[in-house]
Amino acid sequence: MSKTELIVPNIFSGYPEIHAGMSTRQGFGNGGGVSFRERPGNTPSEMAQKQFLFFSALGLSGSSPAIPVQEHTTIVRRVDAGGMYESCDGLITNRNDVALTVTTADCVPIVLYDPIAACIAVIHAGWHGPAGKIVINTVNLMMKEYQSKPANILAYIGPSAGPCCYEVGHEVAVKFGKNVVNYGKIFLDLKEENEYQLLEQGLVKDHIETSEHCTICEENLFYSYRREGRTAGRMTAAVCMTANHETER
Repeated sequence: MSKTELIVPNIFSGYPEIHAGMSTRQGFGNGGGVSFRERPGNTPSEMAQKQFLFFSALGLSGSSPAIPVQEHTTIVRRVDAGGMYESCDGLITNRNDVALTVTTADCVPIVLYDPIAACIAVIHAGWHGPAGKIVINTVNLMMKEYQSKPANILAYIGPSAGPCCYEVGHEVAVKFGKNVVNYGKIFLDLKEENEYQLLEQGLVKDHIETSEHCTICEENLFYSYRREGRTAGRMTAAVCMTANHETER
């Protein structure tokens, strides 16, 4: 599997029980990309085939995907099984073989894993998410439901619109600190903002991996809503725990 077809975080490499990765616009069948909603030129059978190839590449062909119906909310839900989950943009679980997923095309995919509390999370974070502190909501829910401790959590902040390209208006910029916007034209660094909030919540800097990829300017590798509009495809990020965790603890 080429790195141009599947991006795998390094931060989880020492934990064989964790399977995590993000698709790109390359590989996994005609047209690349992986999503859970029908899109132009992407029939239900093609979607199912791409999903199968993607999960197989992650070693998760037997896992059940949990899919948030993303609406740019700050709502995070605990899930114990696969399925569709309405009106939320984050999921957490401590169950094996439940693959938490989000789809993106400029927004930030974030994956969290606490190897001590044995729980995982996935987050879809456009500008609405960090403006409403969705990563903080997620960490708080992991603490409440699974007694997770922020200092134990590992985080991956995936490819998204970068500060090189993600221009926003003043009405968006005022919702964020000056440390993540460049004035003149205003460019927002969504990845840095989410990283800042994770650190503020108690995560350790060395426990956070932040992708340098920009979905807007890396046209050959990623779909981009900003660049392509409503016809843009989607990438999928997923994370799942397998039974290896139980045998190693």
